[in-house]
This record gives sequence, C-alpha cells and structure tokens, in this order.
Amino acid sequence: MRVVGQQFRHIQVQALQIHAHPSLIERQADSSIMQKQFLVIIWFALITLAGCSGESATLSTGKTLTVAKADGQWLVVNYWAPWCGPCRAEIPELNDLAAQAQGFEVLGVHFDDAQGELLLSDMRQLQVRFPVLLSDPALTWGQARPAVLPSTWLVDGQRTVRKVLTGPQTAEAIASALREQGVLE
Repeated sequence: MRVVGQQFRHIQVQALQIHAHPSLIERQADSSIMQKQFLVIIWFALITLAGCSGESATLSTGKTLTVAKADGQWLVVNYWAPWCGPCRAEIPELNDLAAQAQGFEVLGVHFDDAQGELLLSDMRQLQVRFPVLLSDPALTWGQARPAVLPSTWLVDGQRTVRKVLTGPQTAEAIASALREQGVLE
C-alpha cells in the first residue's frame, strides 16, 4: 500500500504541476510531435539510402531487376514521357521489339518519375506493354539523365551504357544497334 500511495502522490503532484502550468501540456505535446517528425525523417532517410545503393530496382510489373551488378543480360532502356510526341510514336516500336526480345530485355523509364496510379495511367494511355523501372538508373550507371526525349540506352550485361540513341527509333533501328554491339546476329 505504501508504494501505491507514493505513486498516487506522484501522479497528484504531476496533475497539480500541469494544472499550475498549462504551457507544460503544450511543451509535452510539441515534444511528442517533434519526436514523431524526427522518426518519420529518419525512416525516409533510411528508405532513401537503401534506394541509393542501386543494387536493384523494382519494375512496374513488381519484378525486381539488378541494375548495378552484372548479370549478363543486355537492357534496352527507353526514357519516355506522356507529353512527348515522338515518344508516343516510338512506343509501338518498343512494344514490338519487347515482344521479340531474345538476349536482351526492353525497359522503360518515365522521365517525370511518375509512380503508382499515375504511372499505370500513363502506361495505359500510351499502350506501353514493356516493364517500366520505378526509379531512374542513370546515376547508378554513372550517367546524366537524358537531355532529349525519347532516348534509348543500350546497356550491356556488366551494366555499362554502350550506346545512346536519341530521337524516335524503329524496332529495326534498335535491333541494328544491338547487332552492332554483338547482341543479335
């Protein structure tokens, strides 16, 4: 009973202090909010740092792709945007190339970094049928983002950008560039 009585007195004293100093409640509330904000900032920082490792990237299909480590798979990476007229003209060619892909994979990068429903909506609008990376791999590969759209990068199995094609491409033009690189016969 003695311990309970001491705890009760402690609670009474705290209640009197709060009643006597209403600003104490505000300071405690501000402190609690600041702690929560700090934890949110730390959480986002950890997520960002994890994403900066560049080891893998998630595709619009949910599949994970190794973007930093060599896996032997050549990539045809196309930067596009829904407001880009030449991109719209090029998408059907990329769809055809992706459907016939052997020895390489066709991927897209939404230039405006759209995510979620906006990305899916843009993909539906342009009838994009190949997977789209949810993060831009340019920095991982030591490249600047393209200054011209559309841009198509041929990336070897060691994750080195071997060729950059600017402007709208046909499936045959990309296949020819892949033949020059020894990917296709």
